Order: sequence, then structure tokens, then C-alpha cells
Amino acid sequence: MDRAHADGGVRYAAGRLQAEHLIRKGHTRLAYVLSDEPRLAALGQGRAEGAMEACAAAGLTPPVVSTIALDATAAAEATESRRDGAGACEAAPTAVCAYNDEVALAILAGMRMLGLSAPADLAVIGADDIPGARFAAPPLTTVAQNSGELGARSAKALLEALEGGSPDLDLLPGDIHVVERVSA
Repeated sequence: MDRAHADGGVRYAAGRLQAEHLIRKGHTRLAYVLSDEPRLAALGQGRAEGAMEACAAAGLTPPVVSTIALDATAAAEATESRRDGAGACEAAPTAVCAYNDEVALAILAGMRMLGLSAPADLAVIGADDIPGARFAAPPLTTVAQNSGELGARSAKALLEALEGGSPDLDLLPGDIHVVERVSA
């Protein structure tokens, strides 16, 4: 069993789905942008590893991983440096997986500051499907989780483990999925 399934796939699934979606859209050079919030580091790293696994499975180089503050100016600077800093050996990413929708919204705001648009100049996909994602400019493509059902199964698995059992917490179809909008 690979590590993507060791914890039911939850920690890696969002990043894997983000990258798979972008790869299906024809993107071959991805970036993964994490939040600079320290308390989100472990989950963010898991999501980035899921994207790395998807890229490896598709025979692509791993995504370039970076961190930004939730600030449009910081996101614009990071986007500009990534586009300008790509040398002859390294092409600039054509798509970004954002750790969550807030990071994706910062990236979209930074792109607007640079006069760039998604998905024409850079495709962007978030995660968590917050209510504001559908009102972004452009509306944000994201990964959503069926939190209620997944939470109930997680609680049941925890109770089974506490009773000495060997719980099974694999992701089921529909637990996590891409909500396709305009940005990617």
C-alpha cells in the first residue's frame, strides 16, 4: 500500500487531484504554492507530495514548490519572479496548484496586478471549495471534500482502532472531487 492510502489518502488526495486535473488539461510544468502559515505546514506538505506523485505517474518533473503570504503583492512578486526566473533549462510553470482556496485567491489577485489572467496566462486550482471560490475573478476551480461523510467514517475508524480493531479508511468515490470552474 503506498503512502497515499496509508491514511485513507486524505492528506495527499487534494494535491494529487489538483495535479491530475491540470495534467489532463495539457499542463506539463506545474508549481505548488503553500501558505506561509506554520500551522498548515504538515497538511500543505502532504498535498504537495500528492501533486508530486501525480506528476511522477505522468512522467513529468515534480512541481516547483514555494510558499507565499496571503497578500496580493507578495503573490504578484512570486508569480513575476517565477516567470522571469525560468532560465533556458527550466521553463516557467503553466499552472499552479494552491494549497487552499485562500492561497489561490491571493495568486489570482497577484496575477491581476501583473495584468495576467487565468487560465490563459497561468491556470490556477485551489482546494477546499470555500464559498468565495465561485465569486473569484475568474471563478476558481478547486477540490472539494464531502466532509460530513468523510468525518463520520473517520470517527468510526478511530473508534474501531481504539477498540483494538484494524479500521479501513480508504477514500470512496465522491469523497473528494474537482469542482471545475474557469481558472484552470
